[in-house]
Amino acid sequence: MIAVGRTEMAAQAGELFPTLGSQPIATPTVVRIIVHGNPAPQGSKKFVGMVNGHGMMAESSKKVKPWRQDVVAAALAVRGSNPPLDGALTVRMVFTLPKPKSAPKRRRSWPNRAPDVSKLARSTEDALTTAGIWADDAGVVEYARLAKVFPGEDAEALESSGVMIEIRTITGCNHERRRQSSIEEYAIHRDHRRHTDAPGRG
Repeated sequence: MIAVGRTEMAAQAGELFPTLGSQPIATPTVVRIIVHGNPAPQGSKKFVGMVNGHGMMAESSKKVKPWRQDVVAAALAVRGSNPPLDGALTVRMVFTLPKPKSAPKRRRSWPNRAPDVSKLARSTEDALTTAGIWADDAGVVEYARLAKVFPGEDAEALESSGVMIEIRTITGCNHERRRQSSIEEYAIHRDHRRHTDAPGRG
């Protein structure tokens, strides 16, 4: 079940994908997606049969599909008609998990049991790829933060189960490479001129 309403997500989309006049900016700097639901890890797969001579596998956990659907719906609402993010990306994912009744009530505690945070990220990344948020999840070069917390016990925790996702494009990568290349070419050219202009040559 998706707890974030379409109106709320549309409002988020208008803020996160800024516009210049009536034309959307092709590559936003920051995309922030809030998903309410029950985070589920992408775990092992099980064999479910043969189709046209090919073995078919399916997720062993029944919770993964609903979670992916929640993420896809929230991501599509934020993305709107904007193209996928491309290039190098940094990501923050903070999962909020239900706090067990046995956990301390008056002090902070940590969800240091299953599900694994890396498996939560994997299922969520796949859903973001399905939604077309990015051109390729291989573009993620760094996780600025990957965490799982309990509601209200972290600055980036949600009030209920879900995930806060923040994706940033790393700008200037191509420009910096071109700049470095120009510096190297200039250094080679300068050394060549110094060599050919030396006394006794010419």
